[in-house]
Amino acid sequence: MDRWSVLSLLLVVCAVGVALTVGCERQHVWETNLRRSYLERSSSSLSREDSPVEKPLELGEKSELSDYLVYAALNNPGLEAAFNQWKAALERVPQVKALPDPRFTYRYFIQEVETRVGAQRQAFELAQTFPWFGKLKLR
Repeated sequence: MDRWSVLSLLLVVCAVGVALTVGCERQHVWETNLRRSYLERSSSSLSREDSPVEKPLELGEKSELSDYLVYAALNNPGLEAAFNQWKAALERVPQVKALPDPRFTYRYFIQEVETRVGAQRQAFELAQTFPWFGKLKLR
């Protein structure tokens, strides 16, 4: 490859990297703000079970589309389940941003294994995987 091809390829890779990094940072800030506002609202307001009993929405002949949509949203168990899954996902976030668990391995060989430094009867291994630079913040 000639010099200009290499430089143009490098420029394209850098531009894509910057574009992806900036977009991910905005997403992270947006998620953090959303999480903070949800936690503030849920801690300051009463939960659904503790709130005073409200008169259920009644639909009649004069009901409009918006009334039907509100009724459907309030009485949809699938929507409530999705909301509860979202709340549970918010609680799992700190676990996701942690490093993977380290691994300790012990091996005992039934027969001695010959290596370049001599016979080997057992082996110990301690391993920790690290995500690539910047990947842990993107989780």
